[in-house]
Amino acid sequence: MPLKRKRKAQTLSDGVADFYRDRPDRRTPFGAAIAPKSADDMDFIARLHFSRESKRERDFDFAEQRGFTLAQKVKCHRVSGIDSSCRAVIDGALYGIAHIDDDGPFMFVYLEGGSPFPPGEVSDIGTDFAGDQ
Repeated sequence: MPLKRKRKAQTLSDGVADFYRDRPDRRTPFGAAIAPKSADDMDFIARLHFSRESKRERDFDFAEQRGFTLAQKVKCHRVSGIDSSCRAVIDGALYGIAHIDDDGPFMFVYLEGGSPFPPGEVSDIGTDFAGDQ
């Protein structure tokens, strides 16, 4: 009887991303959303470990067809409540989530933007999230 090969464990060791949702009360009198200037302007969802994925030619084509510019592509564990209306903070930069592909227990998150976020604004948000210290 042949031996079964053990699958390699997925490692998500490139960094930590904080995911947020814009607060609904941050609107102009005309109903337009106000861009967040700090973590207080958003609602914290989750802090997840991620791995940076290579951006393939077809990823750039997909982004162009959908009308966004692909800045980063990351892989992390799938969490309910994270969708394309959320934002991600990675290494002090604020990204918009343009698209999410589900792949079993993981999700591939296509990020656009990458504007600098004020330093120190997100360091203490979500630090007591279970298991991510």
